[in-house]
Amino acid sequence: MDAPLDLYGGSRDELLALVVGQRERIAALAARQARQEAERAQQRVVIGQWLVSDLYAVYTAYAGRHQCCWAHLLRDVNDLVSQHRDEAAVRGWADGVHGLYRRATACTHPDPAVRCQQRQGDEAALATLCAPYLGGETAPQRVLCERLVQHLAERFVFVAHPAVPPTTNAAERRLRHLVTSRTISGGRAPRPAPPPR
Repeated sequence: MDAPLDLYGGSRDELLALVVGQRERIAALAARQARQEAERAQQRVVIGQWLVSDLYAVYTAYAGRHQCCWAHLLRDVNDLVSQHRDEAAVRGWADGVHGLYRRATACTHPDPAVRCQQRQGDEAALATLCAPYLGGETAPQRVLCERLVQHLAERFVFVAHPAVPPTTNAAERRLRHLVTSRTISGGRAPRPAPPPR
């Protein structure tokens, strides 16, 4: 079965990458170098792996197979609901997105053809759920709907390929100790002293 590839963007200043299955750290680097390094990393990725990521800009350039993280999406959906508590349309839309995710994660059928049909159905249902809000300037969920439709084929990969996780949570948990160590030790590694004049 294909081994998923999880990438985790820790902050604007750093990018931590981890190849799941190989447990190999690809790089920890400054954001200004991230796109360049990601392009080089793509060339090193073993064919047959999946990138599971949030939609941080460096990951959108990835040309390989991709699963967008549902945890990040659902967090954005929940934030939108918090900002628009009194709008029933936003809450109804958010409930629909959460319902689709629950339905997709419940798919455990052993037949790959059935899982592929489920994926296609979930993609169509999400597109239908977002359609009324596309192009409208006033709908609070417009931006999220545009993002969902733009990356629709990357939302339900985990349904057809059970080895691919729907979130980056496992990779983030594996990297948490590195982030904690960095925080405890005072942040980033010290920069070298400038040369004497």
